[in-house]
Amino acid sequence: MRNDDSRIIRWLEDIVKPIDNSASASLGKRKRSSANPQIPSPPASGDSFHDYEENKMPERDTSPKRRKAATGAIAVGDDPFDNQRTPRAPVSLRDQPDASYSNMSSSASTTESGRSSPSKSFSRFPFLSLDPSGIERAAINLGDAEGLPEAAQALVVDIEGIASGEGVVPRGLKDEIGEKKKKASLLYARFRDFVYAPDALDSLPQRWLLEDVLEIVNVAQDCQETEQDESGWNNLVHSPLLTMALARPLKQLVGYTPCMTANILPSWKILAAPGTRVDYAMVIKPDQDTDPVATSEAIRKMRCDLPDGSANHTGFEPLQNRPISVSIETKRYGGQEKKAEFQLGVWQAAQWRLLAHQARGGVDALPFIPGIVVSGHEWSLVLTTNTGGKTKLWSRRTFGSTATPLGTFQVLAGIKRLAQWSKEDFWPWYKNYVLGLHVGAVQLLGEEADGDLS
Repeated sequence: MRNDDSRIIRWLEDIVKPIDNSASASLGKRKRSSANPQIPSPPASGDSFHDYEENKMPERDTSPKRRKAATGAIAVGDDPFDNQRTPRAPVSLRDQPDASYSNMSSSASTTESGRSSPSKSFSRFPFLSLDPSGIERAAINLGDAEGLPEAAQALVVDIEGIASGEGVVPRGLKDEIGEKKKKASLLYARFRDFVYAPDALDSLPQRWLLEDVLEIVNVAQDCQETEQDESGWNNLVHSPLLTMALARPLKQLVGYTPCMTANILPSWKILAAPGTRVDYAMVIKPDQDTDPVATSEAIRKMRCDLPDGSANHTGFEPLQNRPISVSIETKRYGGQEKKAEFQLGVWQAAQWRLLAHQARGGVDALPFIPGIVVSGHEWSLVLTTNTGGKTKLWSRRTFGSTATPLGTFQVLAGIKRLAQWSKEDFWPWYKNYVLGLHVGAVQLLGEEADGDLS
């Protein structure tokens, strides 16, 4: 019996090994399956555990859903704004946030897991306002416009006029609309004399314009009734509207580009913000400038000097040569307007960072950048300003709706007013301060802007 006891003791001494603390902690966090657990085979001799992980379970390394940012400041979840990996600006192109801001941003970010709800998608907005290079919000308040540049106030006044219906319909359509009003008085009740422009809008072909507007209204109504998603609204309603306003005739300075898949380049993105996208961009077409050779060559040279080789804050190929003036974010009917504003704010904050790099001190001569938020039928103006590297998002003034014929004319007029800003304000500033093609008139814009921002 004594020999048996000795053998048992020696056997126990051989098999009992010290337990690794890290392994114990890891095991404590896992549930052990009671039914035939599938234990992976160990790596082959000579292979590192890292190689084994890559070869056997690649989804753990390649999926962005569980990957944390290198600094630990932001956790990237399965977020509608996560463009595969949250991009980061190089240190030379951004300011490091202070420790307290980073901690709060991390706390807010790490609460997001799985598919974010509409409220969580912009939950970082309050924390971005604490970042010296972040975003803060303000309302376009007609009763108190403090802080809003005078040039922006002038645009808001024009947009308010459009929202009231003033002069948005070509006068040449008055007789035709009058005949239709006799048959459908409710639909055309708001077509009073003041809605007709003093002169015909030559840029909008009148022969087909009314038919196109009525078609837009019918299709938009169908999108609402059938609960079309965002892409359905874009394809059936928003793209045709933008084409009516900006692509007739085709050869003009300001156009638009669908850019639903365009990502913000890491060099220009706010560190603490998720990567966001927008749906459309109004663009300047250099080949339609009064001096297309000089402007196209200047843009080519500028692209060569930029780390990402794009004239814009995105590497999206259709936008690499055409400067963005106005950006448009859309949502389906009943969509989240605040979420759209957040996306547009982050997008334009990146645009401001690029323009500040390109224009240096000349960025102060650009008082504001407008944008559009679309929610189903409703089209609204938003603005961003930039002071000391911080972006302020001003929201929002609705100027038109595709629910009615007059509302659709208002949308067209609002788009064309922003195209006018792109041509007469943004493009001269851009040519002067970004491309170095000096335009005398832009000096006045710069002097006015300096006065507004002081």
